Amino acid sequence: MTDKPFVHLHCHSDYSLLDGACEISRLMDLVEREGMPAIALTDHGNLFGAVEFYTKAKAKGIHPVIGCEVYVSQQDRRLRTRPTATTTWCCWPRTRRAIAI
Repeated sequence: MTDKPFVHLHCHSDYSLLDGACEISRLMDLVEREGMPAIALTDHGNLFGAVEFYTKAKAKGIHPVIGCEVYVSQQDRRLRTRPTATTTWCCWPRTRRAIAI
């Protein structure tokens, strides 16, 4: 491992419908093999994989960072027309921080 290890902070699993195809157990095998000390899970709009992600990461001695990629519309949520502008955010609740991507 290098002095400054690499950590993915924007990673999707197979719980991210239409965007993620990585199974969490296979992801943890890769993270362990590459010697990464931590990894973030930021699935699209849900936390369905958070428990599985947390338990499998802890079992391998990997620090799990649980997050979520969310979309914020600049229009009223009740409008049924396609939004003209949206912003995508990755949020990590325990840090109380988010970044626009």
